[in-house]
Amino acid sequence: MALNAHRTFIQVKEKIYLGPNYVRIIFDCADVEKFKHTSIGDNNKIFIPRHDQTAIEIPDFDFNQRKWIVSNPEMMPEIRTYTHRDIDLINKTLTIEFAMHGTDTVACHWADRAQPGDQIGVTMSTAAKNSIPTGLNHYLIITDGTGLAVTQAILEKLTADAKVYVIAEVATVKDQIELQTQADLEQIWLFNPNPLQQSLLADELLRHPEFINLPASRFAHITAELQAVRACRNILRKQSDWGKEDCYACSYWQIGKADNERQSKVLDD
Repeated sequence: MALNAHRTFIQVKEKIYLGPNYVRIIFDCADVEKFKHTSIGDNNKIFIPRHDQTAIEIPDFDFNQRKWIVSNPEMMPEIRTYTHRDIDLINKTLTIEFAMHGTDTVACHWADRAQPGDQIGVTMSTAAKNSIPTGLNHYLIITDGTGLAVTQAILEKLTADAKVYVIAEVATVKDQIELQTQADLEQIWLFNPNPLQQSLLADELLRHPEFINLPASRFAHITAELQAVRACRNILRKQSDWGKEDCYACSYWQIGKADNERQSKVLDD
């Protein structure tokens, strides 16, 4: 974890189901002022109690051992990477959205049962971070439910002179959310009731050579399941002349892997 980070406890204030498989949780955060420079859509670590825990300790990252540590091992929480959706300095809240692609995962299990007052820990950067280059003409965003929070954050930053194309995969039509942006937006929603078997994203991208061959200046942001991210990135890199600097590709989960076996991973090879 970066040195310019702040650790704190947050408490559930409100839970809103945006769809049957997508939930927004608004947390009370007493020291939210610490995050006044934090960029919306950045990744953070959340610390979730296991089902057998009544209290947790917020771990610290030991850079020498390269692992999270606590003073009392019995209070070690589950640790997951999530993207925050909103920081409200006035109401002192922090918002995180959860894609419920399987309630057998620790985070989904917790979010599905979360009640007002329930507490988790969070560690977030206190510095601003640019998620995408600004001022370009064309943007391509490819995502599934796990990347909708950062997708919304990116769209809100784009200006009216940009053209943006979004391919988004969710479980059902009721999980489609409204996307807000000043940019000229073209969106394609894919409905996949079996996301734990196979993603539809790469096949859909192949149906749109106009996306693959977007003219300069351009940028692609791909966040989804590992194999889908890799396939979409390879399509852009091999079927057109997208360079490394033109494409950000990050896997948030992997089919067949439990959430404690996979962490978010930027593909830069």
